[in-house]
Amino acid sequence: MTDRLRRVPWAALAAAVVLNATLAFENWWPTPAIVPLAQLAPEFLGLWLLLLVAAIGGVATRPRLISLVAACYMALVIGRYADVTSPALYGRPLSWHWDGKHLPDLIAGAIAQSAPWRVAAIVLGIAVGIVAGHRLLRWLIALLARAARPASRSALAWSTTALATAVVVAYLAGVQATWSWVSPPVLRGWWQQAALVWAARSPENLDEVLPPSPAFDSDLGAVADADVVLIFLESYGASTIDDAVLAHDLEPGRRKLGEAIARSGNTVVSAQIRSPTFAGGSWLTHAALLTGIDTADPARYPLLLASDRDNLVKRFRARGHRTIGLMPGMRGSWPEGSFYDYEQLITASELDYRGPRFGFWQIPDQYSIARLEALSSAAAEVDGRPRFIVFPTITSHIPFDPVPPLQPDWTRLLGPTPFDPAEVARVLARSPDWLALRDPYLRSLVYSFGWIGDWLERPTERERVVLIVGDHQPAAQVTGRDASWNVPVHLITSNTQLLDRIQRAGFAPGLAPLSPAIGDMPWLLRVLLDVFDSHAPVPAPGGHP
Repeated sequence: MTDRLRRVPWAALAAAVVLNATLAFENWWPTPAIVPLAQLAPEFLGLWLLLLVAAIGGVATRPRLISLVAACYMALVIGRYADVTSPALYGRPLSWHWDGKHLPDLIAGAIAQSAPWRVAAIVLGIAVGIVAGHRLLRWLIALLARAARPASRSALAWSTTALATAVVVAYLAGVQATWSWVSPPVLRGWWQQAALVWAARSPENLDEVLPPSPAFDSDLGAVADADVVLIFLESYGASTIDDAVLAHDLEPGRRKLGEAIARSGNTVVSAQIRSPTFAGGSWLTHAALLTGIDTADPARYPLLLASDRDNLVKRFRARGHRTIGLMPGMRGSWPEGSFYDYEQLITASELDYRGPRFGFWQIPDQYSIARLEALSSAAAEVDGRPRFIVFPTITSHIPFDPVPPLQPDWTRLLGPTPFDPAEVARVLARSPDWLALRDPYLRSLVYSFGWIGDWLERPTERERVVLIVGDHQPAAQVTGRDASWNVPVHLITSNTQLLDRIQRAGFAPGLAPLSPAIGDMPWLLRVLLDVFDSHAPVPAPGGHP
């Protein structure tokens, strides 16, 4: 036994573990840091197979080959880091198609706004990091390459490699039992990115992979003089109605919202609609409802935004509305947002929030809508057009805590001290508990119901039509197992014609629509286009839920 242990190439084994770990990791949300995964990286397995084959040919330890392989491997490591970090920090993955177009401008802008010494330090740091990283990888790969020669003559090494290869192939084929054993491959993401760039080269390529769009021929005459506000309420799922415990705990907040709607002179009708996503991927719901394209296959999303397809924002703008995207969760550039063609895009920087930061998402939804109203008042004095507003909220985003206090004095929200310090201290004392999400989830929705009710009671210069759409269910830790993908949708208005027409499509009075879902998001868009039209018939319920 001792002789066998002496023959084990421990240095090479340690190098293999480290090399695999450089590709098998995930983001430590919500920081730029990473945590390793006890999984097999497919690209590491590919490296080992390459070294085995090279060892048979007697070239595995050649310095030039090792240097080249190390450079390629480092590109994979950087790609993996970008893949897991960008969605965590910016809410979306990096895109070769979109970000590649704007990268030179972003770099030039960053350089222009930074001191020369800082730019030089960053460039030097990147250069040193690349050189040091390449040398470290080259040393580790050289250790592994020296072990590949004896391993290439070992039946045990080949059988173990064959087994690992079978597991990776099963993972790539979609076998669910292997998902916990294999980390997502970097090269598959690169292949998808390359396919997107290729498809975006011509509309014909995109039309081959995207289903047909609905007819955007509604004249929107029924809301021609109204402000139409589409609120995507984050993590608002049908479990808040179907789950008896959640429904009971939310009943006071839901009742207060209903009372506020009635006091505002409006009526609410509701339905359950099937979301294209569950517990995340809000943008898939946004796109499905605004374009009428089924995005249940996430691969369609980047292709859709690379196309010139029509959407609801463009339609409202063509019919004379001032279209506004209120995006408090968007902190950086959003080049693909040009697809929607908003006349005005209000991101976190434009909101200019200077109050206390509440969790990772920082900006309270109540402040965002208050700031929008302040910005819109000045614009309304210039052109007086009705508005179409799309507002994806963020306060009820996982992990939900800390939930901001509700501020009854809306004028104070925009001042230097939007909340009482004692209230802020009490709220910020709650740190997120990822193992106990139900209570903070409920608090975040009570907060959302509260500010929406208060906002609806605020005076408005014109008729207002409000559509509240849950983007997806919360995490399964809140919903429990086998929850549906349904979400509540509420239409709030005083326009009896709109209420009558959408009820003919299957909506029911009140805020608690029972299951099942009466349609999916693309079906809901077709309903809205007809309900908002002057004369079009309303589709019957049945959107393939």
